[in-house]
Amino acid sequence: MLAYRRLDIIIAGAGSTPADNSRVLVCWELVTQHSQLDQTSFAVERSLSPQFSEDEYEVLETAIAGEPGVMVYEYVDITPSLVNFWRRYYYRIRASTPEGEFVSEAKTWETSPRPHELEIIQRHDFILQYLQGVPSFAFVERTADARHCICFDKTAGRPTRSDCTLCLGTGRQRPYFEPIPLFVDYNPDQELVNISNFGERQPKDKDCWFSAYPQMKPGDLIYEVLKGTIWRIANVNTIQPMGTTIQHVCRLTAIGRDEVEYSRLPQRIPDAMLQQIVQEWERTKEERMF
Repeated sequence: MLAYRRLDIIIAGAGSTPADNSRVLVCWELVTQHSQLDQTSFAVERSLSPQFSEDEYEVLETAIAGEPGVMVYEYVDITPSLVNFWRRYYYRIRASTPEGEFVSEAKTWETSPRPHELEIIQRHDFILQYLQGVPSFAFVERTADARHCICFDKTAGRPTRSDCTLCLGTGRQRPYFEPIPLFVDYNPDQELVNISNFGERQPKDKDCWFSAYPQMKPGDLIYEVLKGTIWRIANVNTIQPMGTTIQHVCRLTAIGRDEVEYSRLPQRIPDAMLQQIVQEWERTKEERMF
């Protein structure tokens, strides 16, 4: 059975205008016990979403042939545009072997957490799920690979309607990726907020924190399940020792109930998924009393 030892994603060239293309090196290593490499081929897949949902990723290469005795392979992606500071591509490898297909984990160019950082992330996840967090869903906004909406004014470079039901005021068709479940603490300690230095909070604002995943940016949305509120991330501070994200602290702004987002986004959450996450959260209420 094929197994991956590591998958490294490295920005080899930042790119420059006018093409704005960068060079990203994708390198993967197999465990040494694997055989039948002469009958193995690798495909490189890329997505703007770590979930790699159906129709949300593209196949960059499909015919990288395996070689007997060779355990390290690489591919250079010269197509992504990294002009947007918040744009982040995720990569994964799909191996086709006589025993079937084997897919690697999805990774971006952020470094993997060290053992103590991984322990911090796991503790954050535990605190959010069992003590302080509330079930929520993240809607990550697309920054590329989506057509402009019909309401987009190319001359002005912006959408002309904030209530457009197709782009939700973003100017892009299919503006958000599939919802990602997570737990969020909407009442963080003031000390944590002060560290982020967000400044004065407006009446419709709220501070929150969540763990390392998913990685989010200003403009992304969070749906608070129990209250049915959609929040837009106004500011985000990521705690990143040695370049590895272990925590997000965000300033949120409430979206009015009459805004178009309420007519489109909650409906994208499957009923079964919504019911499951709420039921599991309710069951943990008793466990929180340990």
